[in-house]
Amino acid sequence: GMHPMESKAHRGLFDMIIEWDKEGILNYSYYIYNINVVGELDEETEGRMDGQLLAQEFVAPHIDNKYDFFADIHSNKGLKGPGTYKKTNFVFAPGFDDESTNFLNTILDEIEELVYYAPEYRTSPPYITIPVVESGIPTIVYETFSYEPMDRTYDLSEKLVKAIYNMKF
Repeated sequence: GMHPMESKAHRGLFDMIIEWDKEGILNYSYYIYNINVVGELDEETEGRMDGQLLAQEFVAPHIDNKYDFFADIHSNKGLKGPGTYKKTNFVFAPGFDDESTNFLNTILDEIEELVYYAPEYRTSPPYITIPVVESGIPTIVYETFSYEPMDRTYDLSEKLVKAIYNMKF
């Protein structure tokens, strides 16, 4: 995760992958990049730009041309900002390429609580998701609501891991 205040979504997915790994039921390798933004977080931007620049410099080059699929995991605050997200639990493919869209549709078919939504205001794609798509890796952005109960975040995270588990690469 590259945005410090979005740790809820990161924690949900990380915990599910660890749990499935301990149970020995993962059928793919998962690489989790945890970006540590240090210093004081600006109240308005919440350290977002620092995280994005770190992702651009260190994570994107490591991902480029090396993986079969990339999921960029985020939380959002809906209409409370930053941005004004009209949907709170969604996926989209920022590169709008066919392969990413196929994976996105698979996820939507398997997780009825998610919808397709491409928010107008989005800051991170130019720093990590677009460069990764341009390197030829199918990429989706997964967003969950920062203010939902943690049980719901875990439930959706488990469904996302299951959807990826069922994909054919």
